[in-house]
Parts: sequence; C-alpha cells; structure tokens
Amino acid sequence: MVAAVTAGGETREYSLQPTTHPPVSLMGAGGVLLLLFTLAYLESGLRALRRRRAGTAAVVPAAPSGFGAGVAVWLLASVLLRHTPDLWQAVVRGGVGVVAAVCTAVATRRAAVSRWSA
Repeated sequence: MVAAVTAGGETREYSLQPTTHPPVSLMGAGGVLLLLFTLAYLESGLRALRRRRAGTAAVVPAAPSGFGAGVAVWLLASVLLRHTPDLWQAVVRGGVGVVAAVCTAVATRRAAVSRWSA
C-alpha cells in the first residue's frame, strides 16, 4: 500500500506497510499478553470447578475471561494478517469467546459433579 503526497508541485510516495514483524508491534504484544492472562484466569476458574471448590456461580467469571480471550485471538489474527482492526469484529469475536468459555465451564462443572457422585 502506497500513499502519494503532493506538496509544492512535487509528488512523493510513502509505503504504508511497516517493515517490522507484526507480533513485535504494540498491538501484537498486547494481544499476546491479553490472551495469556485471560487463559490463565479461565484455567484457574476451571481448576476450582474440577475440584468442586466452587459452586455453580463460579461459571459466571468465565464470561469476561472468554470475552478477553476472543478479543485477544481476533487482535492477534488482525495483527498477523495486517488487517485494520474494526470494533464490530472485536465484539463478535468476544461474544464467541464468551459462549465458548461458559460452555467449557458448564461442561467442566457437570463432569466434576458426575465424577464425585459416582
């Protein structure tokens, strides 16, 4: 992608593609950190559900961590593919992450209950 700038009758062209590797950018590093923190938080909640140290209300914190994980995956994909990030895509990917995390938490809770009751 090239941008042309005309000033004083002289036209100069500039490249709009960064020369650095995409994950080295602030968005790439932020996406990796967000993904790591949300997955760690989700895993700690799932561990409590597996060990039956938490009740059914422990499924609720899975939603924000799922949203964060969905947004992080979207952010990493847009950075690696060099796409412009759009807000509606972040919200949709975050919603998919919420559904995935809550379903995982519910399935973990059911498996723990059936394992302990048997």
